[in-house]
Amino acid sequence: MERAPSAPTLARRAREEDYERYLLSLFAPASAQPHLWSLLCFAVEIARIPEIVSQEMVGLIRLAWWRERLDEAYAGQPLPTHDILHGIAAFLRACNPPRAWFDAMITARQEQLGRTEWESFDVFERFARDTAGSLAALMSYAVARDEAAATRAADIGTAYGMLGLVRATPAALQRGVFLLPEIGHVYRAHPEALPAASREVSARIRACAEELLRESVAYDAVTRRLQLLGRLWCRRLARAGDDAFHTRLQMPLPFLPMRLWLGR
Repeated sequence: MERAPSAPTLARRAREEDYERYLLSLFAPASAQPHLWSLLCFAVEIARIPEIVSQEMVGLIRLAWWRERLDEAYAGQPLPTHDILHGIAAFLRACNPPRAWFDAMITARQEQLGRTEWESFDVFERFARDTAGSLAALMSYAVARDEAAATRAADIGTAYGMLGLVRATPAALQRGVFLLPEIGHVYRAHPEALPAASREVSARIRACAEELLRESVAYDAVTRRLQLLGRLWCRRLARAGDDAFHTRLQMPLPFLPMRLWLGR
């Protein structure tokens, strides 16, 4: 008999590893919250793979494992013991979401293996859409079970994901990874030009995120708060002078639970 997922375990892990999006889950109906925690934990689990594996083949094997387990979960087959996997399986049984969003997330992480830079803005935006955008779509679907609304939520998730990549730039650079697009060649040729180049790229990312957030309509409580989160981080980035290395971007947003509750 398939073991039920541990909702408290998933909630605790989601809170520890993706606090902002965990807060969003608290505005969902109680019946949808375990699905959201499972999705957040799944996203964290596969996002970590490109960062921790020393060989690309090992990462491909781990991501292939998830793709195969999703095949089994969608087919209703028995699954190995794994809290996140069983949480995802419960989500599939309850909501039957489109498979494409899961596949996009896994494929994006496969393409990330061994990558040290995003060569163009288009590649960067597509990565944010396939990861954070697909996650937002799945979260919206878990709440509203409306594919059209979830597709629109992907735009909001993309904006939030792009801003998250800006915020993660300093830590990634310590690993030799350029998360901002089109700056790797600048750094290699003229390291002293990196601050100015990164500000220019960050400003372009913020403008793109602001446009996505402005033109998108949120149809459920979780996506509305995600849209607010994106707007708050756009403001923070603007106040930091579009400097991806500004310490302000590493600080949490103040009074965030209350601001999400008030909607501003």
